[in-house]
Amino acid sequence: MITREPLLHVGIVEGYQTVAGRFEGAYRDPDGNSLSGTFRCVHDAHQWTLELESESKRYAAPEIEFTPLDANSSIRLEDVTIGVSFHWERKEAQTFTGR
Repeated sequence: MITREPLLHVGIVEGYQTVAGRFEGAYRDPDGNSLSGTFRCVHDAHQWTLELESESKRYAAPEIEFTPLDANSSIRLEDVTIGVSFHWERKEAQTFTGR
């Protein structure tokens, strides 16, 4: 019997240099700062720059983990390629809840 939900990791940016999306609800970044609203992440030289509507943050890491501040928070990513190398390959928005 499973007593808690499993932890899943989603690798969404392989092959991407820029990822655009929106924090639907409040999130916390690795430095403890609160984040919300529309964003764009740009990958360059093994680090990410997160550009929010009002500010820009730089993370010197190959990955960034955002922690939701409530159970209803989600992250929506735009133009995610699904079905890579299949006849139904296309881009669509993807929404993820949790971290």
